Amino acid sequence: MLIFFLIFSICCLAESDPMSQMLKKPSNYKHFKLMDYEDLKAKKDELLAEGKKTAAINYVDRMLELTKDLSEIRELRLQAADLYFDIREFAIAQKKYTDFAQYYPNHPQAEHAEARAIEAAWMQSLTPDRDPSNTHEVIEMANAFLKNSNYSEKREQVKNIKREALVKLLCKEINTIEFYLRQNNTKAVEKRIEFIKREFKELIDEKILRLEPIQEYHDAVAAKDKPRIKKAQENLHKCYSGVCMLHHDTDLHKKVANTEKTFKPRKTIDYFLVP
Repeated sequence: MLIFFLIFSICCLAESDPMSQMLKKPSNYKHFKLMDYEDLKAKKDELLAEGKKTAAINYVDRMLELTKDLSEIRELRLQAADLYFDIREFAIAQKKYTDFAQYYPNHPQAEHAEARAIEAAWMQSLTPDRDPSNTHEVIEMANAFLKNSNYSEKREQVKNIKREALVKLLCKEINTIEFYLRQNNTKAVEKRIEFIKREFKELIDEKILRLEPIQEYHDAVAAKDKPRIKKAQENLHKCYSGVCMLHHDTDLHKKVANTEKTFKPRKTIDYFLVP
């Protein structure tokens, strides 16, 4: 009898214990793969309101798997691209923006998608001393964008990104020229100058690039005038270093893509600017 009374007392205490009651209470948590479409949408909006963009992507992707509504699919695809861009997953964002623009070329947001794809590619481009593949890709994408006469809202932004991409490639050429000039190989430099005139004609036509600093260094080496060579080399090195310092700035890409936040006065190409 005593044993029965003790067991009964313990059970009563357990029932009245708040912690025990909380543990028994069923959880409101539900894995996103078990949610229906409306629950997913509500949770996604809740996460976005809290600024939890990485978590929200899971819900957007799951909604894309469930919905058959073509309008919803379009909006979700663009939202997914925007979210990946915002969390700096630029390779994924670029692919999603490009796909959106290809699937829906007449959509009102097609221009936004293509411009953002270019920006995402630019954010992946490396400094001038490294592989320029992404930088070349940016220029090709920008050229294709600018050929579309229907695109007007993002045109200046894309032009700005393309201009910076060209300057970045120009940095690489200047570095090559410096190397040849140190070797007294003026013939090789002459070929590089001709290459620059051809490949960077747009910068020359826009009066952004002038070739005098390069030509001055070339002529000084050809004349074997040491004081003149030293001065010309310092000028050219100053030009290249100034450009590279900015292109190593981790915030540069974002500033370039957003023309309102671009450095003023511009530091990137000051040395090339025609007075």
